[in-house]
Amino acid sequence: MDEFGMTEEEELLIDSLFYKCDSHNEGLVGVSAVIQYLKSCQNQCNDEPGLLSLAQELETVGMNGKVSLASYRSVLKRWIRDVKGRR
Repeated sequence: MDEFGMTEEEELLIDSLFYKCDSHNEGLVGVSAVIQYLKSCQNQCNDEPGLLSLAQELETVGMNGKVSLASYRSVLKRWIRDVKGRR
């Protein structure tokens, strides 16, 4: 586990989401693409405030609506830890 309490499998899942959204292999993903993908995976769960919070955090570290892998990882891991802590 890393400093965020993530397992290797969770880290691989986080990275796979980034690469899924990086369709042009730019090393950057659009914040909106990440949020849309997560929304599509949520099915019946409606965590709009949580996703809005994530989008705001990603926008803060990104540039022109896009975020790098390193920044994405950091924000997403922190966000997941916070979501787990609210349960």
